[in-house]
Amino acid sequence: MAVTELVCPSCGESNSPMTEFCNSCNTYLAWDPANGPDERTVLLPVGGVPAVRPGTSPPAVDPGSGRRAGERLRIAVEPTTISVIPGLEPAMVSVHVINLSSVVDRFTVELLSAPPFVTAVPAEVRLLPNADQSVDLRIGLVPAPMAPAGRYPIDLRVRSSAHQGVAVSQRVDLTVGVVDGPVTLTVTPSIVRVRDTSGGQTELLAENTGGNRPLSLRLEGSDPERLVRFIFEPARLDIPPGGQATARVRLQAPEPPPGQELTRSFTVTAIEGTREFTTTGTFTQASTAQQVDLRLEPSVTKIRDVGAATIRLVAAVAGGPRPVRLTLQGSDDERAVRFTFTPPVLVVPPGGAGVCTVRLEAPEPEPGQEISRRFTIGAHDGRGEIAATGTLTQSTSAQNLALWLEPNILRVRDAGAGYLNVVLDNRSGRRPQTVTLSGSDPERAVRFGFGPPVVQIGPGEILTAQLRVDAALPPDGQEVERPLTVVGTSHDGRRVEGTGSFVQTSSASILELRLDPSVVRIQDASDAVVTLIADNRESIVPARIQLEGSDPERAVRFDFQPSWLDIPPGGWASSRLHLRASRPERGKELTRQITVTAVDERREVSTTGSLIQTSSDRRPMIGRLLTLLGCLLMIAGVFLPWTTAPRRITGINFSLPEFAEDTNISLKPLHTSAEQLRHVPAALISAGLIVLLFATLTLFGLTGTKGRLIRTMAMLGFLFVVGFSLAFVVRADTFGPGIGLIMVATGAVCAFAGGVVGRR
Repeated sequence: MAVTELVCPSCGESNSPMTEFCNSCNTYLAWDPANGPDERTVLLPVGGVPAVRPGTSPPAVDPGSGRRAGERLRIAVEPTTISVIPGLEPAMVSVHVINLSSVVDRFTVELLSAPPFVTAVPAEVRLLPNADQSVDLRIGLVPAPMAPAGRYPIDLRVRSSAHQGVAVSQRVDLTVGVVDGPVTLTVTPSIVRVRDTSGGQTELLAENTGGNRPLSLRLEGSDPERLVRFIFEPARLDIPPGGQATARVRLQAPEPPPGQELTRSFTVTAIEGTREFTTTGTFTQASTAQQVDLRLEPSVTKIRDVGAATIRLVAAVAGGPRPVRLTLQGSDDERAVRFTFTPPVLVVPPGGAGVCTVRLEAPEPEPGQEISRRFTIGAHDGRGEIAATGTLTQSTSAQNLALWLEPNILRVRDAGAGYLNVVLDNRSGRRPQTVTLSGSDPERAVRFGFGPPVVQIGPGEILTAQLRVDAALPPDGQEVERPLTVVGTSHDGRRVEGTGSFVQTSSASILELRLDPSVVRIQDASDAVVTLIADNRESIVPARIQLEGSDPERAVRFDFQPSWLDIPPGGWASSRLHLRASRPERGKELTRQITVTAVDERREVSTTGSLIQTSSDRRPMIGRLLTLLGCLLMIAGVFLPWTTAPRRITGINFSLPEFAEDTNISLKPLHTSAEQLRHVPAALISAGLIVLLFATLTLFGLTGTKGRLIRTMAMLGFLFVVGFSLAFVVRADTFGPGIGLIMVATGAVCAFAGGVVGRR
């Protein structure tokens, strides 16, 4: 085929027919049709992608696909995912380059796009047309700054040196491994100094220069004494890879005593997961010396005939930057003085003074005496105690408060209470008295009632209070004397006493009890009701009694209605008594002795009675009834049919020949025949006659007490009926028992049961 011009398959430039290389792109054009590639030539691809035949128009270059670059270049990258750890060896990527062009070309493998911390040395490869070769590209990380951990996409590019527009790119995923380096903590200043305050401040710097991933640190603080309080602002630090962050640290601790200095070491800890990083510092607190002086005005206080005094406490503060808060308290050796501070807490400014009013209260000494009490007032400022001492001197005028009882001996008869007067004499006193009255007796048997119990008596006065005394009456006809002591206690603790006697006499009284009836008989019962009469007609004093009951066997239950009786003198009262006891055995009689007691606060009165219980025995009667019923059944059964087959015949008519005939039993052993016995009346030798004999003897057995004859005859009658029936069952062709035979058997059983039940 004639060719007038030669078109370059790569760039489309027209060349002369004899041109070996394209004038525009230097592509080899002088192919031998027998040896060079033609339209049927197939180039094996790398990675399974078909090659492009030369001589066709090239497609557009696709740099992002990594698979196709027109007709001139194809690449394959392995692996497409790599991992690099900072500080270690770089990763190797193998790039397989295929020259699909028609010229000898040099290809450069380089990074097209990558993060700034990724580095790679470009590699080159020279290839003949349709040749391929692999080249390794070393991809690493810059030494500083450290690359952040994470996954980053990078693009590799292979470009042609002969054709400036020919290039292929491939996406590769780069994973930067995690490097956990130590976190550096620094507190600035490391020594925190404060004066006259409880708080200080420093700054914490946390540096993540050794790691390539972000950190979130939780901040904590501690000290050996556990006295420092830490406040972090913020409480958590977020640090980028290779970065740093700061937090303000506020320290608070109790101030030292005035004039002293305390140094406390502390530790700040940053926690991230299981890792902890620490740094230390020092917190120094100093306190300016303050001088606090206390004085009492006056220091010696004298009072007379009173129990309280008021003084002033002056507190002066010298030096110091702040006011002093003083908590006041007082004490004395005898613990007899009571202190009241107004105000209870004194706040004194620096260089100033404060005044507090102190009220002192103490019991007055005995009349005509003097006592001195040394006391101490202390002031606490939270760090120490300052004290001031003083003296309280008390004296009282001589005076006498007298107390006596009128009458001195109180006598009552048949009464539990009496009245007398308590006389208080303050004629020799110089001041009013508040007297509280109380009473006592050695036996603690008397109850005292004062009206009024507290008496206000002025100087030079005499007053009377009424006293009621109550005590239990003595036993009848007796007298008891109870000594009394009345005590008057004044408001200042002084005591005055008066004594007397309470004499009680009880008249002789007679209280009688009786049961109506005193002997109670009951039969076949468990309950009985009697009347208890309490007679107080011979007594001149009322009686209030409680009723109780008992028996030696403790088998009787007593129920009184009512259980308490109020009986006037010369009167009487009654109570309904319900007795309950279990029944005796059948046919027996039981006598129970009972005792009823009346109890009041002075005496006990008793009376006795008897409860006789009888229990009937109904078994003999039941036995007789059963025996009579059985005999009647046996007698009635004699006159009723005994058999219904082979024939119907009554028991009274059932003679020996009929029995022999029906049962096929021969009478030869009896040396007689049926014909010889037929002229004998049937009733004389009938089966019914035998049963009547047994019934008659059974009835005769009722005359005895043991029931032996009844049981014997009833058993014989029953056995006779059973033998009679067995003879028919065994010998007769057919047998049908009649109602009479059943009644005789039933009557025999009933009579036998009566003999068993009725025996005594």
